[in-house]
Order: sequence, then C-alpha cells, then structure tokens
Amino acid sequence: MKKLEMSSDIAKILYCSVSCVVKHGKIDCLRIFEFGEYEFVEPDGKYFTLEELQECVGGLIEFVYLKNDYVMVLNEEGKINGKCVPNLQATKLYHNSHETDDVIYGNVLICKNKYLD
Repeated sequence: MKKLEMSSDIAKILYCSVSCVVKHGKIDCLRIFEFGEYEFVEPDGKYFTLEELQECVGGLIEFVYLKNDYVMVLNEEGKINGKCVPNLQATKLYHNSHETDDVIYGNVLICKNKYLD
C-alpha cells in the first residue's frame, strides 16, 4: 500500500469534513485513524490485497457499503476485542449511509468499490 502526499487543494477539502469529501466523490481511498487523523492511500497494484486491507485496519476485515459506490473496510473484531476505540469520523460516515445508532471502532479504510477484487 502506498501513502500519498496531500496537495493543498485536498487538504482544504478535508477541512470541510470527511463526510463532505466522500459524499461528493472527491477522493478514491482514505484511511481514517481512530483518533481522527487521515491518510490518503492507494493499493500497490490495481486492487488492495487482503494483507493491505488487514494492515489498514489492524486485523480481520469486514466490509460496510456506503453511498456513492464507497466501501468502508473495518476491523471485524474492533468492537469486541477491547483494543480499539470509537472512530467518530467513520461513525459519522456510517450514519450518513445507514439509519442506525451503531458505532464504528478502530481504524478504517474508505475506498471506491473498484479497488476491491
């Protein structure tokens, strides 16, 4: 997985909030850390490998489908293993796509569906 540099234009977009960025399709792949930091990433190849996805979330993966052809990849055991804390930005994105009060725990990867094989 490659980490990408953040241009000043993209940095400005992030300030309006992650949900705004995803809602308007401004990014393809974004890793959101549980404490609110962001990192733009891309797969080493055409698609993310299982190992890259597991590295992003720190464990076993689970997919949650969001609006606009985005997928949230999260740690399947993040809520139950006691090692992760609530990810407020990821939870906000999840609530924008699903009517629920569930909370997302741990690091997540948000990416376009086209990057998953």
